[in-house]
Amino acid sequence: MENQEVSGVSRLQEKILNSEKLKDFCLEDKQLVCLVCMNSQKHINHTFRPIDEVIPSCKEVLNTALQSLQKKLQHNKNIKEEFEKTVEHIKSQAEHTERQIKQQFEKLHQFLRDEEEATITALREEEEQKKQMMKEKLEEMNRHISALSHTIKDMEEMMKASDVCFLKEFPVSMERVQISSQPDPQTPSGALIHVPRYLGNLPFRVWKKMQDIVQNTPPLLISFRCSDRQSHEEQIHSHHQSDLIWVQR
Repeated sequence: MENQEVSGVSRLQEKILNSEKLKDFCLEDKQLVCLVCMNSQKHINHTFRPIDEVIPSCKEVLNTALQSLQKKLQHNKNIKEEFEKTVEHIKSQAEHTERQIKQQFEKLHQFLRDEEEATITALREEEEQKKQMMKEKLEEMNRHISALSHTIKDMEEMMKASDVCFLKEFPVSMERVQISSQPDPQTPSGALIHVPRYLGNLPFRVWKKMQDIVQNTPPLLISFRCSDRQSHEEQIHSHHQSDLIWVQR
């Protein structure tokens, strides 16, 4: 087939070189013909017109096709320009959205840092309170041990005293024994830190508080427009090129 096309082109070139013989145009085959071709079997029952007669109509047809292609070219250029703008807008969207993501996560991080600080502060306060309570208990215990030690020492010395001195001091010593025999100080109830208050369901409690942040966040402003090529399809666009809608997060 390629050989036939080459052969046909060659014949046409030969005819063009000998253009004085090409005086007519075959309307069916849309080609110039010479007198010999007109009478050939190939062009039997075909309609022929002089060149100067068909030139205007052929140019008109070609001009119409040319204008259509020019419009198509311009339309494609417009589409290309829109695509380029879309690429830039996508880049801008990504950068803006990334900043928003970082800001939103920073709020969450700050919330978590605040919660951590508040929880640790409460822990430190309870620690100081419990330590102070135990310091007071320690002082009381030291006084109790000191008094008991003095009583024991006095009784040990009394055991070495003479019978008269022993009996003389016996009632006082027994009274001191009674006083020293009172119940020993006990570890107070709730002396230790209440660990579950801080660690019990910690993630869940923080998450519940975090819900307040999410619920109090303003709605996200999203913009879109419908283009001529994409009717009924939402496109994110800059505010000056778009209609605006509110979408709840």
